[in-house]
Amino acid sequence: GRVEPSGAGASAIAGPDMAKFMIAQLNQGVGLMQPATAQLMHTPAYAAVPGTNRMALGFIETRVNGLSAIGHDGDSLYFHSGLWLLPSQNVGLFISMNSIGTSRAVAVDRIRKALLEQFSERYFPAANAATPVELPTAKEHARMLVGSYFGSTGSFSNFVDAANFLGQTTIGLDQDGRPSIPSMPGFGGVPPQWIEVAPFVWQEVYGHE
Repeated sequence: GRVEPSGAGASAIAGPDMAKFMIAQLNQGVGLMQPATAQLMHTPAYAAVPGTNRMALGFIETRVNGLSAIGHDGDSLYFHSGLWLLPSQNVGLFISMNSIGTSRAVAVDRIRKALLEQFSERYFPAANAATPVELPTAKEHARMLVGSYFGSTGSFSNFVDAANFLGQTTIGLDQDGRPSIPSMPGFGGVPPQWIEVAPFVWQEVYGHE
């Protein structure tokens, strides 16, 4: 993949320096920024669809076991990294890999996703987590999702626009009539199973997405 210019990307940071950045973020920005600025960076913005992960300022929200983590991934041709902060627990997690892995495991986020989820399962297990209940509208709404999509974070005004059509995400239906997303192969090659837990909000049955 390409490396965006500084501001959006192109950062090269050693692990010890990233640790200092994370410690500052977990301490209200001390030594790095004003506390109000750190709070602004950590606060997720409005979400059009309740229950989905939201954007913060430079961070993206991820919910795991009832906790709200914020983080960001980074990818270049040779390195693939992930950073997460759990401010309520005063904990941060960082990984950087110099290979895309077997079967492109990093590219499809199997490794980064597994690390965050298994770390959370070990140190912050969910207490009495209720089994999600599938809505009766699940199959009807799943049929409405079928099609091809591209992300809204791309470029739409120059030659890079062509990449939107080359890198589309396709949504189909599995044998049970639930959404099937081939670009999300899941662990061990087993596709994720999705159930509708709120109108047009699907949750991974055996995961946290």
